[in-house]
Amino acid sequence: MLYFVVHPSSTGSTVDSKFPQQVVAFIPARFASTRFPGKPLADIDGRPMIEHVYRRASAATSVREVIVATDDLRIATRVNEFGGRVRLTKATHQSGTDRLAEIVAGMDVDIVVNVQGDEPLIDPRGGWPPLYKHVGLYAYRRSALMVLASLEPTPLERAESLEQLRALEHGIRIKAVETKYDSFGVDTPEDLEQVRRLIAAPAGFA
Repeated sequence: MLYFVVHPSSTGSTVDSKFPQQVVAFIPARFASTRFPGKPLADIDGRPMIEHVYRRASAATSVREVIVATDDLRIATRVNEFGGRVRLTKATHQSGTDRLAEIVAGMDVDIVVNVQGDEPLIDPRGGWPPLYKHVGLYAYRRSALMVLASLEPTPLERAESLEQLRALEHGIRIKAVETKYDSFGVDTPEDLEQVRRLIAAPAGFA
C-alpha cells in the first residue's frame, strides 16, 4: 500500500476559460524504447507516427505552436521532412519532463503542454484547459515545470517509471479534468496494428 503526504486530488477551483497567449505543445520523442524501439517512426498509413501526433496537436486551436523534442537525429530528420518544428536535446534526460525543461528554459511561454508521442489518435478538440485522463497530455505553467525538473526523481517515480509521481511526492498538486473524448496509445507493435486498422477504416480517424 502506498501513502501520499499530499493527496492527489483536484483543488475544486474553477478554471479561467480565457486562452493564455503563450501556449506551446511539446512532443517528447526518443528512438530507444524497451518494448518498441523506433516507435515514433513506425509507419501508420504511409506517415510516421510522430507526424500523426504532430498534426493532431497542431489542430488544437488553443496552441500557438507545436515542437518535437528529441535527442535522435533520425526523428529530427523525419520531422523536418514533413515540415514540423523540432529541437534537439541532450541524450541524458530520464523523462519527457526533463527534456521539455531544457528547451523551455530559454523560451518565453506561459503554458507548456506535454503531448505524448505515442498517441496518434489524440483528439485536438479537448478545449481549455488541456484535458487529462491519460491521453498523453500534461500542461504546466512555465515556473512549475522548471521547479519540477530541478527536483530529484523520487523512489516511487523510479519504481513505477511515472514522472507524475515526482510531482505528487514533492507536494505539487495535479488537477485532472474529465473529458468525453478518448484516444489510443501505442505501447506495443500490436497496438500499432490496431491504430493502422482504425485509420484505414472508411469512417476512421482523419
